[in-house]
Amino acid sequence: MPPEAPVPFRRGAKIPQVRVLVATVGSRGDVQPYIALAQGLNSAGHEAVLCTAQHFASFVKGYGVAYAPMSNGFVDMMTSPAGSQAIEAGVIGRWATIKPLFTLIRQAPSFLRQMQEDIWQAALQCRPDAIVFHPKCIGARSIAEKLGILAVVASPTPLVVPTGEFAAIGLPELRLGSAVNRLSYRLVDAGYRGFHRVTNAFRRESLGLPPVAHGEEGAEAPQVLHAYSQHLWPRPKDWPDTAHVTGFWFAEPQDWSPDERLVRFLDAGEPPVYVGFGSIAGTNRRQLAQVVVEALRTANVRGVVATGWGGMEFDNVPSSVLVIDEAPHDWLFPQVSAVVHHGGAGSTAAGLRFGKPTVTCPFMLDQPRWGQRVYTLGVGAKPIPRRKLTARKLADAVQWASHDERVRARAEELGERLRSEGGVLEAVAIIEHLLNE
Repeated sequence: MPPEAPVPFRRGAKIPQVRVLVATVGSRGDVQPYIALAQGLNSAGHEAVLCTAQHFASFVKGYGVAYAPMSNGFVDMMTSPAGSQAIEAGVIGRWATIKPLFTLIRQAPSFLRQMQEDIWQAALQCRPDAIVFHPKCIGARSIAEKLGILAVVASPTPLVVPTGEFAAIGLPELRLGSAVNRLSYRLVDAGYRGFHRVTNAFRRESLGLPPVAHGEEGAEAPQVLHAYSQHLWPRPKDWPDTAHVTGFWFAEPQDWSPDERLVRFLDAGEPPVYVGFGSIAGTNRRQLAQVVVEALRTANVRGVVATGWGGMEFDNVPSSVLVIDEAPHDWLFPQVSAVVHHGGAGSTAAGLRFGKPTVTCPFMLDQPRWGQRVYTLGVGAKPIPRRKLTARKLADAVQWASHDERVRARAEELGERLRSEGGVLEAVAIIEHLLNE
C-alpha cells in the first residue's frame, strides 16, 4: 500500500493579507486544481486571482474565484485539426506524433507570446506579492523578476524537478538506471528552451529586462509545489528541499444542479460505471464512442458517459447508457461503481478520492504513468493504451473493476487516505512560509 501520510508543513507566524496571481494554461484538468489553490488562498484571508483561457472564464467564476483573462490560443491549438491529429497519432504510437507535434510547435510561438502578455497584464492589474504558475506558463518567472516578487512553480505531475528514480513524464521508462533517468529531464528542458527566443523577446520588449542565455531559469532553483499525493507517487529521495509534494488540490464544490434526466437514471438501478476522456478524443470520435457503448453492453453494466471537451459522437445508445456533456466529479463520482478515463492527473485523483476502482485508457504524455500507478497500487485495472483499446478488453477491465472485492477494498482504503490529506492547506502554508522568509 502507499506510504503513511507525510508530516504536514509547519506553519510559521501568520502573515498579513497578500495578493497572489495564479496562472495556468491547458485543459480543464490543468485549471481545476488551480481553482482549488485560489479558493484556499482566499479562505486563508488572502486575495487570489486566476489567469487562464477565456474558454474557462465562467467555470472559474462559478467557483467564486476572481478571474483574469488569457487568450484561447492553447485551447484553439489543441482543438485544431493539427491538435486532433497529434492526439490521434499518439494513439498509433509515440513516434507517430513527431510530425503533428512539429506542426503544433510551429504554431506555438504566437500563442505563447500572447499568453505572456496576458499574464503580464493580469499582474499589472492585481499587483501581486507572489505568482504561482503551471510549468506551461513560460514567461511567468520573468514577470516575477520584473516585479521583484516570489515565483512558485505549481505542477500537477513530477516533471519539473530532475530525479534519478524515474524518467521524465511523457518519455519512455527505459529502466536503464539513474543517469539515463536524469538525462531525460534535460531533454524536457531542451523542449522548453525551444521557445527561448519568444521569452527573450518578451523580456526585452515588454518587461525591459535583459535577455538570458539558457531560458529564464537562471542559477536559482525555483520553489516547486507538486499538486499530487505521496500515497500515489512517493517523493523521490534525491529531490532538493525546494521541491514539495503537498497532496492533491481539490476545489470546494460549486453550486451545481444536475439535469433531471441524470437524476432519474442514477435512481433507476445499480450504480453505473462512469466513462469520460475529458479533452482527449483524437479525430476518430465516433469509433471511440462505439467501443465504449459495446464494452458497457458486453460487461452488462449501466454506464454514464461524459462526452466532455473531446466530444465523443454517439449513435443508437441503449437505455442502459446515459450520455451527458459533463458533470462535476465531486457530485457524480460518489454515485458510480467504477470510473473509466484517459488517466490524466485530475481524473485519476478524483476517482480515487472517492474510493472508486479505476480503468485507464491512456492516450499520451503523463497518462500512461498515472495508469501504471493505479495498477501497481492494486486499485484498478492494468492500463489499456488507446491504440490497443477494444470493446472486449474494456469490457473485461470494467467487469473486473466493478465486481472484484479486493480491488474495491483497496480503492476504498486509498480513498480514505486521500480524503484525509489537506493538499490545498499544505500548499497555502508553504506559500505563506516563503513569503514570510
